[in-house]
Amino acid sequence: MVVSGGSGGGAASTSHSLRMRGLPYQADEKDVEAFFEGFKLAKTVVVRKNGKPTGEGYVYFHSEQEASAALQRKNRESMGNRYIELFLDGKSGLTSGGGVGGRNGSAE
Repeated sequence: MVVSGGSGGGAASTSHSLRMRGLPYQADEKDVEAFFEGFKLAKTVVVRKNGKPTGEGYVYFHSEQEASAALQRKNRESMGNRYIELFLDGKSGLTSGGGVGGRNGSAE
C-alpha cells in the first residue's frame, strides 16, 4: 500500500487525524483540501494500493479540537456523488486483540 502526496509538513499526532472512507477514486489531495475548506490542515494523504486508489485517505490537523470539529461538521457529507465517512484515526485498526487462552489454543 502506498500513500501518495500530501500538503503541509511536520509530524502530526494520530489524535489529530481523521481517516476518510468513500473517497471518489479520482479524488486527489487538492480535492480533500477543498472538502475541508475552512479547517487548518497539517497534511492530507490519499491512499493507493498497487498504484490504484482505494477510496481511503487521511487528514492531519494541527490540533485535536480542529480534528473533532471537522469530524462533527463533515462526517457523511458528499464529495462528488459519494458520501464521505470520517473516523478518528487514533484507534481504528491500529491495535489487535488477543487470542484464545488455555492449552493448545482452547478456551478453558
